[in-house]
Amino acid sequence: MFALLGDPTRLGIVLRCRHQRRSVSEIADASSLSMSLVSHHLRLLRTAALLKVEREGRHAYYSVADAHVEHMLDDMVGHVRHTNRASSASIQCGSTALGPSKPYCSCGRSQM
Repeated sequence: MFALLGDPTRLGIVLRCRHQRRSVSEIADASSLSMSLVSHHLRLLRTAALLKVEREGRHAYYSVADAHVEHMLDDMVGHVRHTNRASSASIQCGSTALGPSKPYCSCGRSQM
C-alpha cells in the first residue's frame, strides 16, 4: 500500500479523490496525464483497496475506499504539515533549544 502511495502520480490521484469522487477524465485533466495512464494507476489503487469505483451508466467515479483510508491520508497530510511547520520555525529563528540536530517545532516537541 505505501509503495503505491510512494509514487507521486498515484499519491496525487488518491489525494484528488480524497474529499470528492472524481471521474477518469477529471483526474486526467487535473494531472495532465493521459486517460489510459490514469486508468492504469486507478486499477492499481483499486486493487490495493485504496480507492473504490461507483458506476453510473457509462461513467465511473472514484473515491477513497473507506474511512480507514481517509484517516490514513489525514494523518499523512497532517504529519507533512507538522514537519514542514517545524522545519520553517527552526529556520526562521536561526537557533534551536537542543542544538543544531534537534530543533523544536511550534508545539514544543523535539524533532529528530
